[in-house]
Amino acid sequence: MVLVKMPETSLPCIIRVARYAFNASNAIKILHNLLRDSEKVKVLVEAPQGFLQYMQDIVSGLNNCLGALSDRVEYLYRIEPSYGSCDVGYKFAEIAQADVILHLGHDFYPYPTIDVGKSTTAIYVPGEYILSHQEIERIVDTIANKNLKEPIIFTYTYQHRELTRQIAEKLAKKGITAIVTSNPVLGCYATNVARIITDVNAATVIVVAGGSFHVLGVGLTLVNKDVDVYSIDPYSLTLTNAGKLIWTTLKKRYWRIHEAMNSSEFGIIIGVKYGQYRPWVALYLEKLLKKRKLKYRYMYLDRVTKEDLDNLAPSKPDAFIVTSCPRLAIEDLGDYWRPVLTPGEARMLLTGQLDRYLFPW
Repeated sequence: MVLVKMPETSLPCIIRVARYAFNASNAIKILHNLLRDSEKVKVLVEAPQGFLQYMQDIVSGLNNCLGALSDRVEYLYRIEPSYGSCDVGYKFAEIAQADVILHLGHDFYPYPTIDVGKSTTAIYVPGEYILSHQEIERIVDTIANKNLKEPIIFTYTYQHRELTRQIAEKLAKKGITAIVTSNPVLGCYATNVARIITDVNAATVIVVAGGSFHVLGVGLTLVNKDVDVYSIDPYSLTLTNAGKLIWTTLKKRYWRIHEAMNSSEFGIIIGVKYGQYRPWVALYLEKLLKKRKLKYRYMYLDRVTKEDLDNLAPSKPDAFIVTSCPRLAIEDLGDYWRPVLTPGEARMLLTGQLDRYLFPW
């Protein structure tokens, strides 16, 4: 094997696809370092649902940044969607014998994980959604004209970090107190928002994200706080009060808890995705179940579907607790014929403390 001298690179690699800008500068730096020691590098490319269509375009942009070195990089594609930065395809990379994973659209998963199956390096290539100056001004005017209670906490998903910063800066120039969280919000985790609300006595939270998935997660986390929760959808440029969605969902979740009250046997579902494997949560629930002399079974799944649960005997277990992704219990399994609880809901049920809703843990 003959290794050529690598050219030094410090130039940014920003790849524009549709209305997104993907910052692949760190990916190029890591690939350069790998190519110093290897004649060829195999890269597994993966993306969330909305970005799968852009994978080939992003790879073309990477190759443009790599120049002549692109001939020494082989790309493999995971075509099932990644459901978040908690769902990195380490097992796919191991089977495909990939050297690195190129994870598009998210940044690294910031919360505790166990190093199970992480045999391959993951490179994160976040994508930022780009709005025009006029579109940003429209959002700012919409918020300013709403006369929301201050201070306003802004949080965001990975795709809207820079947009959120710009919105907050423009609102500040109008005399509106706007504070931006340092970390993005995840569908399963918004504790960072809750801490800031307590610190600054915030009255309003605005989630900058498309659709209702992330704002619902924030709303369920903050349901015990006296705060108004809104969403800004950068795709429709609309500001929406999420209160009705949050309380409608909350009523459904309390009904599911009620349905599980007479259960004598629980299925504790353990997720095996690296960022969703939480044995400490399962062990805590096991202690609570033992204390109440209730039966339980551990069940291991990669993805959890109604069809998976239907394969079990119809009589037992009476209810399930999902310790992997808590949103599975709310969206995917929210109407399953046997109650499926989040860890927080199970904790409420098993401790008898039903006055405060707990999400997610």
